[in-house]
Amino acid sequence: MDLELDDDENSASDEKFPESADELMARYKNSGYLTIREGVDVPGHLAMVLCMAKLEALSATESPSDDKIAEAGGENDTSIPVMNKPFCVSVSSRTFEHLSNLLAKTSQLYLSPEEAKKACPNGLDDYVAEMYILLSALRILKVHLYQAVRSRMSLTELRIDPTVVDGLRQLVYDLLKHMPPSFKVG
Repeated sequence: MDLELDDDENSASDEKFPESADELMARYKNSGYLTIREGVDVPGHLAMVLCMAKLEALSATESPSDDKIAEAGGENDTSIPVMNKPFCVSVSSRTFEHLSNLLAKTSQLYLSPEEAKKACPNGLDDYVAEMYILLSALRILKVHLYQAVRSRMSLTELRIDPTVVDGLRQLVYDLLKHMPPSFKVG
Protein backbone atom coordinates (compact mmCIF):
# COMPACT_ATOMS: atom_id res chain seq x y z
CA MET A 1 0.00 0.00 0.00
CA ASP A 2 1.58 3.30 -1.08
CA LEU A 3 1.22 6.54 0.80
CA GLU A 4 0.06 9.43 -1.30
CA LEU A 5 -0.33 12.76 0.40
CA ASP A 6 -2.30 15.41 -1.43
CA ASP A 7 -0.70 18.81 -0.90
CA ASP A 8 -4.03 20.59 -1.37
CA GLU A 9 -4.28 22.46 1.93
CA ASN A 10 -8.07 22.51 1.91
CA SER A 11 -8.62 18.77 1.55
CA ALA A 12 -7.95 17.16 4.88
CA SER A 13 -9.48 13.81 5.74
CA ASP A 14 -9.13 11.94 9.00
CA GLU A 15 -11.55 9.08 8.44
CA LYS A 16 -8.85 6.45 9.09
CA PHE A 17 -7.19 8.20 12.01
CA PRO A 18 -7.72 6.77 15.52
CA GLU A 19 -8.92 9.54 17.84
CA SER A 20 -8.43 7.74 21.14
CA ALA A 21 -6.27 5.11 22.76
CA ASP A 22 -9.28 2.76 22.81
CA GLU A 23 -9.86 3.21 19.09
CA LEU A 24 -6.19 2.55 18.40
CA MET A 25 -6.24 -0.60 20.52
CA ALA A 26 -9.36 -1.78 18.69
CA ARG A 27 -7.53 -1.31 15.39
CA TYR A 28 -4.77 -3.70 16.48
CA LYS A 29 -7.06 -6.16 18.26
CA ASN A 30 -7.28 -8.52 15.30
CA SER A 31 -3.58 -8.25 14.50
CA GLY A 32 -2.64 -10.69 17.25
CA TYR A 33 -0.09 -8.23 18.66
CA LEU A 34 -2.16 -7.61 21.78
CA THR A 35 -1.73 -11.23 22.93
CA ILE A 36 2.00 -11.46 22.36
CA ARG A 37 3.77 -14.32 24.07
CA GLU A 38 7.38 -14.50 25.10
CA GLY A 39 9.72 -15.12 22.20
CA VAL A 40 7.50 -13.48 19.58
CA ASP A 41 9.03 -10.51 17.78
CA VAL A 42 7.01 -7.31 17.94
CA PRO A 43 7.73 -4.61 15.39
CA GLY A 44 9.34 -1.72 17.25
CA HIS A 45 7.07 0.77 15.60
CA LEU A 46 3.96 -1.04 16.81
CA ALA A 47 5.38 -1.32 20.33
CA MET A 48 5.98 2.44 20.36
CA VAL A 49 2.43 3.21 19.20
CA LEU A 50 0.89 0.89 21.78
CA CYS A 51 3.08 2.30 24.58
CA MET A 52 2.15 5.86 23.65
CA ALA A 53 -1.53 4.89 23.55
CA LYS A 54 -1.29 3.48 27.07
CA LEU A 55 0.72 6.43 28.41
CA GLU A 56 -1.83 8.80 26.90
CA ALA A 57 -4.72 6.90 28.49
CA LEU A 58 -2.97 6.91 31.89
CA SER A 59 -2.10 10.62 31.76
CA ALA A 60 -5.67 11.45 30.73
CA THR A 61 -6.70 10.76 34.34
CA GLU A 62 -5.05 14.08 35.23
CA SER A 63 -6.16 15.91 32.08
CA PRO A 64 -8.03 19.19 32.36
CA SER A 65 -11.78 19.03 31.91
CA ASP A 66 -13.89 22.09 31.14
CA ASP A 67 -14.87 22.28 34.81
CA LYS A 68 -11.27 21.98 35.98
CA ILE A 69 -10.10 24.68 33.55
CA ALA A 70 -12.79 27.12 34.76
CA GLU A 71 -11.68 26.59 38.38
CA ALA A 72 -7.92 26.39 37.79
CA GLY A 73 -6.07 29.30 39.28
CA GLY A 74 -9.23 30.90 40.62
CA GLU A 75 -9.80 31.82 44.23
CA ASN A 76 -11.96 28.71 44.69
CA ASP A 77 -9.32 26.34 43.32
CA THR A 78 -8.28 24.29 46.33
CA SER A 79 -7.13 21.20 44.45
CA ILE A 80 -3.50 20.21 44.62
CA PRO A 81 -1.60 19.99 41.34
CA VAL A 82 -0.26 16.57 40.43
CA MET A 83 3.47 16.90 39.91
CA ASN A 84 4.30 13.21 39.96
CA LYS A 85 2.02 10.21 39.57
CA PRO A 86 3.69 7.04 38.27
CA PHE A 87 3.00 6.36 34.58
CA CYS A 88 0.65 9.37 34.43
CA VAL A 89 2.39 12.66 35.19
CA SER A 90 5.94 13.68 35.92
CA VAL A 91 6.35 17.45 35.69
CA SER A 92 10.11 17.59 35.27
CA SER A 93 12.77 18.87 32.93
CA ARG A 94 13.40 15.35 31.63
CA THR A 95 9.76 14.87 30.70
CA PHE A 96 9.59 18.17 28.83
CA GLU A 97 12.89 17.45 27.06
CA HIS A 98 11.72 13.97 25.97
CA LEU A 99 8.36 15.29 24.79
CA SER A 100 10.12 18.10 22.94
CA ASN A 101 12.41 15.65 21.13
CA LEU A 102 9.57 13.27 20.28
CA LEU A 103 7.34 16.07 19.02
CA ALA A 104 10.16 17.57 16.94
CA LYS A 105 10.81 14.23 15.24
CA THR A 106 7.21 13.21 14.56
CA SER A 107 6.05 16.70 13.58
CA GLN A 108 8.46 16.68 10.64
CA LEU A 109 6.35 13.97 9.00
CA TYR A 110 3.23 16.09 9.52
CA LEU A 111 4.84 19.29 8.25
CA SER A 112 6.63 17.74 5.26
CA PRO A 113 4.82 15.31 2.92
CA GLU A 114 8.13 14.56 1.18
CA GLU A 115 9.69 13.51 4.47
CA ALA A 116 6.61 11.40 5.27
CA LYS A 117 6.87 9.52 1.98
CA LYS A 118 10.51 8.64 2.71
CA ALA A 119 9.92 7.68 6.34
CA CYS A 120 6.79 5.57 5.85
CA PRO A 121 7.70 2.49 3.77
CA ASN A 122 4.37 0.79 4.53
CA GLY A 123 2.37 3.76 3.31
CA LEU A 124 -0.70 4.92 5.12
CA ASP A 125 -0.36 2.39 7.96
CA ASP A 126 3.03 3.82 8.95
CA TYR A 127 1.85 7.41 8.49
CA VAL A 128 -1.20 6.93 10.71
CA ALA A 129 1.00 5.30 13.37
CA GLU A 130 3.45 8.24 13.26
CA MET A 131 0.61 10.74 13.46
CA TYR A 132 -0.88 8.88 16.42
CA ILE A 133 2.48 9.17 18.20
CA LEU A 134 2.42 12.91 17.47
CA LEU A 135 -1.17 13.28 18.70
CA SER A 136 -0.62 11.27 21.87
CA ALA A 137 2.58 13.21 22.66
CA LEU A 138 0.62 16.47 22.28
CA ARG A 139 -2.09 15.17 24.62
CA ILE A 140 0.52 14.11 27.19
CA LEU A 141 2.18 17.53 26.88
CA LYS A 142 -1.21 19.18 27.51
CA VAL A 143 -1.58 17.29 30.79
CA HIS A 144 1.92 18.21 31.92
CA LEU A 145 1.49 21.88 31.01
CA TYR A 146 -1.83 21.98 32.84
CA GLN A 147 -0.31 20.55 36.01
CA ALA A 148 2.77 22.82 35.75
CA VAL A 149 0.55 25.93 35.43
CA ARG A 150 -1.63 24.78 38.33
CA SER A 151 1.47 24.48 40.51
CA ARG A 152 2.08 28.23 40.10
CA MET A 153 5.81 27.53 40.12
CA SER A 154 8.27 29.31 37.83
CA LEU A 155 10.34 27.49 35.24
CA THR A 156 13.33 28.01 37.51
CA GLU A 157 11.54 26.40 40.45
CA LEU A 158 10.46 23.52 38.21
CA ARG A 159 14.04 23.31 36.85
CA ILE A 160 12.73 23.41 33.28
CA ASP A 161 15.01 24.98 30.68
CA PRO A 162 13.26 28.02 29.14
CA THR A 163 14.74 27.15 25.73
CA VAL A 164 12.86 23.81 25.82
CA VAL A 165 9.62 25.69 26.56
CA ASP A 166 10.33 28.17 23.75
CA GLY A 167 11.01 25.28 21.36
CA LEU A 168 7.75 23.58 22.35
CA ARG A 169 5.85 26.85 21.93
CA GLN A 170 7.27 27.35 18.42
CA LEU A 171 6.54 23.74 17.48
CA VAL A 172 2.91 24.06 18.56
CA TYR A 173 2.58 27.33 16.61
CA ASP A 174 4.03 25.63 13.52
CA LEU A 175 1.59 22.74 13.86
CA LEU A 176 -1.34 25.13 14.24
CA LYS A 177 -0.32 27.11 11.14
CA HIS A 178 -0.04 24.02 8.92
CA MET A 179 -3.07 22.38 7.31
CA PRO A 180 -2.49 18.63 6.98
CA PRO A 181 -2.57 17.00 3.55
CA SER A 182 -5.38 14.64 2.67
CA PHE A 183 -4.78 10.90 2.67
CA LYS A 184 -5.02 8.94 -0.53
CA VAL A 185 -4.26 5.26 -0.74
CA GLY A 186 -3.13 4.21 -4.15
